Amino acid sequence: MPLSRPLLPADLVQKIKSDDMMSGFESDVFGQSFHENRLQMRNWLAPLSPDSFVQDNGIGFFAEMKRTSLHLAAYDGDVLAVYELLGLGATADKPDSAGITPVCLAISRLAIFTSHTVRVFSPTGVPLSAADLEKEASRLKSVIRILVEQHVALDKSINGEPLLSILCRSRLWDIIALFLDHGATCPKNITTLLKTTADRSQLTSMLKARPQTPVNRPARKCPCWSGKSVSECHAKAQPYPLRYICVCGSARTYQKCCFARKSYVSEKWDPRLNRIMHDYDKRQSEITEVMEIMQKGDELRKAVARAGGVTVETEPVYPPRYQPDTVRRFMEGLLAQDLGHVDPAFAYALSRVDFIPRPQSRMCSRFLCDNRQQRWNTLIDEYIDTQKDRRTRHSIERAAKIGTWNGALLRACEGPECNKIEGADVKILKCCSKCKMSVYCDSTCQTVAWKTHKTKCGKDGQCEQSLPSQDILLERLRGTKEKLYKEHDAFLAYTTELLKRGQIL
Repeated sequence: MPLSRPLLPADLVQKIKSDDMMSGFESDVFGQSFHENRLQMRNWLAPLSPDSFVQDNGIGFFAEMKRTSLHLAAYDGDVLAVYELLGLGATADKPDSAGITPVCLAISRLAIFTSHTVRVFSPTGVPLSAADLEKEASRLKSVIRILVEQHVALDKSINGEPLLSILCRSRLWDIIALFLDHGATCPKNITTLLKTTADRSQLTSMLKARPQTPVNRPARKCPCWSGKSVSECHAKAQPYPLRYICVCGSARTYQKCCFARKSYVSEKWDPRLNRIMHDYDKRQSEITEVMEIMQKGDELRKAVARAGGVTVETEPVYPPRYQPDTVRRFMEGLLAQDLGHVDPAFAYALSRVDFIPRPQSRMCSRFLCDNRQQRWNTLIDEYIDTQKDRRTRHSIERAAKIGTWNGALLRACEGPECNKIEGADVKILKCCSKCKMSVYCDSTCQTVAWKTHKTKCGKDGQCEQSLPSQDILLERLRGTKEKLYKEHDAFLAYTTELLKRGQIL
C-alpha cells in the first residue's frame, strides 16, 4: 500500500518543502511510522490520540517523561509534522511529566543553536556547519511561531528561567517581538540579561512601542491552515477535504470512500476540546438526536433555575453524546420498555455495544459497517453459546444477526407471498441488479414484485431489509424524539411566559 499524503493543504506543503531551511531535511510526515499513526488517528471507531506518548532514548525521550509526538516534532524542528499534528488535534500546550511543553523544547534547542558557545553535532556525530545551524534555527523559529499562534502559554520556565528571559539572553529579537505581540509579561530587570548597550536599547524600544496595559492576543490561527483565524474559518462547520484520507478508518481517500457513498463529513472547531472535530452530516442516528434534545433540555432547565436563584446540580444529567457509557445506559432504558417485543438475542447484544445497528442504504462507510457487523455478530454467537435459548442456531441468527450493511443477515425473499429464508429454504438470495438491496429467491419472484419494487428501487429512503427488533427500537426512538421535542417546546414556552411576567429575573 502506498503511503498516505500529509493531511495539509498542498500549497502549504510545497511552500515549506521549497524553503531553504528544509534543504537536507526530510520531514517525518513522509515516513512509514507517521503514515501508520495518521491512519490510526483517522479511525472513527477507535482513534489513536494525537497526544500519544513517544519514546526515543537516543535523544532523551524516556518513557517516564511522557512526551508526545508534538514534543518530538518541536524538538526536531519538523515544521510539517508540527502543522499536521496540530491539525490532527494534538494539544499545543501539552506538558510532559516535568511540565515542559513543546514550545519550551523548541526554545531551549534554539538557544543552544544560536549560542555560538556550544558545539552541536548531527545524529551521525558530525559537527554541524554554520549553514546547517542556521537551517536548524530557522525551522525551530517556524515551529515556535506556529505554536505561539495556537495560543500556547508564554509564562512557562525552563529550569526556573522564564522563556522570555532565555529569548533575551539569546538575542532572538524576532521571537521576542512575537512573544510581546501575544501579551507576554516581561520579568523584572530583564534588560540586565543583555550585555551591550545596543541590545538593551533595542529591547527598551520594543517594550515602549507596545501598550503598557494587557491586550488581547491576536486571533488564534485555524489549524486547518487556511490562513484564517478560527472564528473566520472552522468556528462554522466546513466540508472535510476530498483528498484527505477518510475519517472512517478505511485508509482510502474521503473522495473515494464515504463521499462517494453520499455519506458526507463535516469538521468544526470544538472550543471545549480546542481542536477540530469531525461528524457525519448524512442520516444522523435517532439515538444521537434524542440524546442531543435531552441534553439541550437539561441545559435550558438549569439556565432558568440559575436565573431564578435556584441551586442546580454541578454535573449534567445528560453527558455529551458519543460517551459509550451514556449511550449504553440510554439503550438499556429503551430495552426495559420493550423486553416483550425485542428479541432476547438482539437485546443481549444491544446491552453490550454503544450503537443501535440499522440498515445503512449502502451510504455509510463499508469499513464502519463491517466493524459493527463483526462486533455485533460475535455477541450473538456469545449469546448462543450460553445455551439458555432453546431455539435453533439458525432461528436465533435469523432474528438477531446483522449483515454487511447492518440490516438482517439472513433475509426473506421479497416476492409477494414468498416466505423463503436464507440459510434454510435457499442458500443465498439474489439482489436486484440496480439497487442491490431488495432480494429474491428467483427471477419469478423478482418479476412479480417489480410493479411494486420499481417505485422505490434506488430511490432515497430505500434501505436493506431490517430485523423486526430494529424496526421496534427505531420506532420507539422516533416516538421518544417527538415526545421530547414537545416537552422541550412546552417548557420553553412556559419559561418565556414567566420571563414576560417578571417572575424570573
